Amino acid sequence: DVCSSDLFLPGNQLSGDLEPLRRCTKLKKLYLSNNQLWGPLDPIRGCTALTELFLDNNRFTGGLEPLQDATALRELFVSNNQLSGDLAPIRRCVLLQELFLGDNELTGDLEPISACTRMEVLSLDDNKLTGGLEPLQACKGVRTLYLAGNQFSGGLEPLRSCTALQKVYLAGNQLSEIGRASCRERV
Repeated sequence: DVCSSDLFLPGNQLSGDLEPLRRCTKLKKLYLSNNQLWGPLDPIRGCTALTELFLDNNRFTGGLEPLQDATALRELFVSNNQLSGDLAPIRRCVLLQELFLGDNELTGDLEPISACTRMEVLSLDDNKLTGGLEPLQACKGVRTLYLAGNQFSGGLEPLRSCTALQKVYLAGNQLSEIGRASCRERV
């Protein structure tokens, strides 16, 4: 049964929506990157056992709400799609270590990310996100941070708490002050 095993089908010519996966509630790893898939993420709402979900480089639409009960997720790659809405559904995915949602149409602030204290790689570049970087203070283990091409404002001071930071990409925002978070220290 394909629904009770991991499913690896990246880089094919698959087209259509995710409807055939609606009953695949035992899936733990789903790799469908670089295909021609479209539609909302709703059909995978019941896939609550997912630990790895790779749907990047497709044409998915709608919001992240179908992922709010996927609380076992550790890796979520849904970059380069047409997703909209805010990050609130991610709040319950507290085991996330890698989150790639760049190149979408996401809005709102980073507040839901503050629940993801195990985060190591956070990529939200080229969206329409706003607010300050304060929610990242809870993500002390984040090593790589891609937030370029949004509308973040305020200063870099909140990044002082992210003691594991090695790479930070913040170009194209509205940040206005460096504060005490010196580029010589970590960035």
